[in-house]
Amino acid sequence: MCVPKAGKRPVSFPWEIIVKSILLTAAMFSVLAFTPASAGTMACTSDNVAKATAAMYLMVDGPAKFGTEKEIAATNAEWSMGHMRKACWHYFKAQKMMSM
Repeated sequence: MCVPKAGKRPVSFPWEIIVKSILLTAAMFSVLAFTPASAGTMACTSDNVAKATAAMYLMVDGPAKFGTEKEIAATNAEWSMGHMRKACWHYFKAQKMMSM
């Protein structure tokens, strides 16, 4: 940028605009590249269900927490009866409610 004399606006050159736009684009892509992929669902394992249960207790009381508690309880009930498919279905529903 050129420093103008008193009373005049600074002059912006086209190459400065191009460089700024390239840097801005690079910054946006780097933010997207380094964000964790935690938005995806976690596998239906006992460790992950335990982590979800621990995270559920840290949630603020509200409809999402109560719905999550219900789904985690259903997960544990189905798991204890040996219905793994139903247990995982309830666990994934609980994950969706936790993200609300």
